[in-house]
Amino acid sequence: MKNTNYIIHGILGIAVVVLFILHFTGSKRGETNPARVVKLEDSTITLPIAYFNSDSLLQKYTFAQDLNEELMRKIENSNTAIRKEEKKLTDEVLAFQEKIQLNSFLSEDRALQERKRIERKGQELQELAQRKENEWRMEQAKVIQQISDTIVAAVKEFNLSRHYHVIFNNQHIDNIVVADEQYNITQELLEFLNRRYKK
Repeated sequence: MKNTNYIIHGILGIAVVVLFILHFTGSKRGETNPARVVKLEDSTITLPIAYFNSDSLLQKYTFAQDLNEELMRKIENSNTAIRKEEKKLTDEVLAFQEKIQLNSFLSEDRALQERKRIERKGQELQELAQRKENEWRMEQAKVIQQISDTIVAAVKEFNLSRHYHVIFNNQHIDNIVVADEQYNITQELLEFLNRRYKK
């Protein structure tokens, strides 16, 4: 009984495959194939597509440079403030160690209090540094999103007069491995972006 089921299922499977092949490969009588074949070897044909290299674009896009410089200034100012606090803490630790060696504390309890204060200050400084690092990451994500949104909006505006069907964003060689240079609009787009930003 089981063998009969396997045979019937096998025959039905083959029949479905044959019908599928006949349906999609056979042409019906009286119909012409509407597909048009374009020979891409002909150098006069240009497809309505383009790409830009975002790495090159971001290096020279004035708006991106300005936002990155502003972010770097904030990070550097914050790092300078943290380094000053670290220097103060290091000085306090050295002074504490010197007092311990010279037995300058009035009591062991006073030395313990000072050690706890310094440890607490060190912990607070670590927490501050971690908090600032998280803030920088969030700020950097905002900057990246802002630049990305600006580029997308500008590319849409840029394309109003150019009528490309597709515009690819290529980072280094991540997406497009080989492309004719005639489809590269990076420089043209960069000039458009910088003109738009100056306004």
